Amino acid sequence: MTNAELASALNDEFKLEGHARLSANVIRQWVDWGLLPKAQVGGRIQGGGPIWGRQNSAIMRARRFAEMRIYGLRSERALVAEAYIEWDAVSFDRAKHAILGEFCSVKSKLRRNLTADIPAGPVSEFSSTKRRALRNQGGPLDPIFRSTQFELSTDTILAAMQSTFAGISNEGDQFALIANALAQMAPSLAPYLPSHLLEMASTNALFAPSDEVEFSGEAVLALSTQAQFASARKTTMKFVRRMHKVTDGRYAHIFPDDSLAMLSMMKTLLPQISTGPWLVTRFTHILMMQDSKNIAH
Repeated sequence: MTNAELASALNDEFKLEGHARLSANVIRQWVDWGLLPKAQVGGRIQGGGPIWGRQNSAIMRARRFAEMRIYGLRSERALVAEAYIEWDAVSFDRAKHAILGEFCSVKSKLRRNLTADIPAGPVSEFSSTKRRALRNQGGPLDPIFRSTQFELSTDTILAAMQSTFAGISNEGDQFALIANALAQMAPSLAPYLPSHLLEMASTNALFAPSDEVEFSGEAVLALSTQAQFASARKTTMKFVRRMHKVTDGRYAHIFPDDSLAMLSMMKTLLPQISTGPWLVTRFTHILMMQDSKNIAH
């Protein structure tokens, strides 16, 4: 399969059009970036030229890069970050630079409209003006969540913003709000969810300013060692694989009926939240959850 043939096959499979459409030059660029092995001569046509081929692992990787283009992810940095987290396919130094860059880009975009200060203290005590300002700056709710059990309360959203963007952790209040949100989304399932899911849902200081909060997501990425990256990578991919297993329908019969809507929503969102900036954010969050005493100083 030549570069042109591979590009054509991927365009057909993922229905890539416009700027997302692949060409032989894009495939060649992936090779030049060291992210895709070159095609190898697998034989010769009788009386003709060579037969080009690639291993299945290389085809799988090319399919993943093509899928990322659906979400507008085409840069070398984005592909390097993905290649490390999914396959450990690049060096630690290159991966760290790419993941830190992708994370800071996400952080910058999310904080761009956040002009109001986020106060400490319970969100229920915020003034109505402050609540309205922060809620508006958080952006509109995606239409797929509106008027469903996934449309969370203002208090839950403000507590998440307080923790994630300011690093202010009113832990008891946050966990109670998260537990209530889970109970709203899947009432019968929520009591059986393991307690560590509350910790995973609490993204304390993830997008906080690194010059104000010691263990922000950016700071932890910058300080972490190769061993810590490797551990977070394995945990991240284990999480993604489990999410695929839970949402592929094989286990639907063991879940109560009122949780099926949540499983369906998870299945809808999984291709996106396990890709690019969403995957980098999950990786960073897991890295932060690792023992802070192991962070290099």
